[in-house]
Amino acid sequence: MTKINPGIFREYDIRGQYPQELDQPTAYLLGRAFVLSLKAKTIAISLDRRPESALILPAFLNGAKDAGCRI
Repeated sequence: MTKINPGIFREYDIRGQYPQELDQPTAYLLGRAFVLSLKAKTIAISLDRRPESALILPAFLNGAKDAGCRI
């Protein structure tokens, strides 16, 4: 089971070093939890310019989709 460092959660965002604190399994769980907690049916996603963003995006999207959300 993936253990998420609670220190990555901030008041308005989630920040963590890749891959020590924020990796693909963590991104998957975050995507799933985001959709389930909001009961979202559809979400829009954007990225910043860091190369790591593209590395964790597919996992986040899979988590959101597995929770029943349309991207």
